[in-house]
Amino acid sequence: GLTYSGVDRPEQKAANPGPELQGTVAVWTAQTEAKTPLVVTLMATDCSDGMSDRTYPLTAKVEIGGESLTGCAAASAAIEKAGESGRVE
Repeated sequence: GLTYSGVDRPEQKAANPGPELQGTVAVWTAQTEAKTPLVVTLMATDCSDGMSDRTYPLTAKVEIGGESLTGCAAASAAIEKAGESGRVE
């Protein structure tokens, strides 16, 4: 499944329909249990979050209920074993 959560935001869950792949872009289009549209896009382009000295392998965009959020992404395991700076692999 897909789970959206954030600071001062209620957790929302949706079934994972699987991604639509278009070259180096993967897009998940779903609807949360509360019937809120949710679109997650991952692009295989390097990304710097501006807060750390890390470089992530993916750029992320999340659209939920009329709100659009952008940031960086990587597998959880890669982030956990990465150092405080450098490339997350």
